[in-house]
Amino acid sequence: MIDQPDFFYPLGMESRGELKILLYQENHRGENRSGSNISSNKNFLTEIRVLNQKELIELIKLTGLEKYADYMGKNIMTQIPNNIERIPKIMAIANATPDSFFEGSRISSSTISRIIEFKPDIIDVGGESTRPHSVEIDSKTEISRLENVMETLKNNYDGIVSLDTRHPEVADHFKDRIDIINDVSGLYNGEMIKIAAEEKLQYVLMHIKGEVNKMLQNAKYDDLPGEMAKFFFSRLKKMMDMGMPCNRIIIDPGLGFSKTHDHDYFLVKNPNVYSLGFPRLVGHSRKRFLGYVTGVEAERRLPETLATSLFLKQKGIEILRVHDPDENIRFLKQFRFLSQA
Repeated sequence: MIDQPDFFYPLGMESRGELKILLYQENHRGENRSGSNISSNKNFLTEIRVLNQKELIELIKLTGLEKYADYMGKNIMTQIPNNIERIPKIMAIANATPDSFFEGSRISSSTISRIIEFKPDIIDVGGESTRPHSVEIDSKTEISRLENVMETLKNNYDGIVSLDTRHPEVADHFKDRIDIINDVSGLYNGEMIKIAAEEKLQYVLMHIKGEVNKMLQNAKYDDLPGEMAKFFFSRLKKMMDMGMPCNRIIIDPGLGFSKTHDHDYFLVKNPNVYSLGFPRLVGHSRKRFLGYVTGVEAERRLPETLATSLFLKQKGIEILRVHDPDENIRFLKQFRFLSQA
């Protein structure tokens, strides 16, 4: 039996209301164990366990996440049974950029008003494209692109404002005008958490392997869910040590970021593997993997996006990040009405 777990991910609920997980422990001694529930390789020992809520909380404490254990344990047990009654929050994408992959998401201080009219739960504003092959810009340029849009939101929008940036200088500049830092770097710079913790902001922890500008060549995994779990647990420990409250953390599997279309579809179909008790944000809208089935370009991927939004809603995902907030809001509202007895 594994005695010092490092991380895990949920596999699903058992009939008795207990949670089945796959547990990992670093194989420091290169042991070669086998058994009904235990296997090993040169890097990790793994073990399948079935736990009740109390046992799960105690196990999370053993991974080093003592301060987060109660929150995670209680919420994981409610996340895994898919809450199909929940309507996810809609996060509208607003890119103050000239080169984001979907031209329809590119906005200015004058066109942001159209998004505000749709009344999405969250508006996620970004000033730098992180599409494949994009070129990183400096913080000064990013701030200048965002300034007028942020001012418009401040004066005309009473919802939640999210800032999509990987630069602490940009987050710090707008800290008084935002509610969420959406960091696509995967906590590359710890200053992001310092800002979020001090300013009482929410923080989106997105999975990515390596750096943003190397995402395509890093889309290789021996064990995708295991490597993602290791990533999340290591970052969560860093966040805990820096004083970030657990109830202000959001998890994003990072679709399209160091992922192939097979990886992306696996993560859409299996949200259990990143269900760690924190709200889950999924950014699937019009992305390249959606065109794998139908073969259409980003400009024509609204139907594929809506189908995936509905699928994720049925899986209980809490936040959907989309380019077309009006269509997604109306689509899900109509589906909910039709589903009622």
